Amino acid sequence: MGYWAKIDWEMCKQDDLAISYTYAEKGGTAIDVSAWDVYLKAVAAGGHSSDTISVAPGSVVKSNSGSGTVDTFTITINENLSDVDVGRYDYDVAVDTGSEKKVQFRGTLTIRDRDTVA
Repeated sequence: MGYWAKIDWEMCKQDDLAISYTYAEKGGTAIDVSAWDVYLKAVAAGGHSSDTISVAPGSVVKSNSGSGTVDTFTITINENLSDVDVGRYDYDVAVDTGSEKKVQFRGTLTIRDRDTVA
């Protein structure tokens, strides 16, 4: 399985952000993620808000190569989920592979106000 990593993201309030991850073992052997459950949860850092952002497994799009040749999962934080207080949120992405549960990524998600409205 991939290695734990810290990744920081930024997005504007009420915008969409899609994040995709491709998995391979050390040495390049791909991993089939089609049966994984993937979760994202972000909570306001420093107590600036009681808002949280949660993405459940049913909302995560996973590739299904069948052989694990190149498998990815994509987490989308949509405009409804990003309609939270502006500020910094600490997040993690956890996976349940069926044989193992662990946090795969963590970091900071910064929600900013929009400067331009289209």
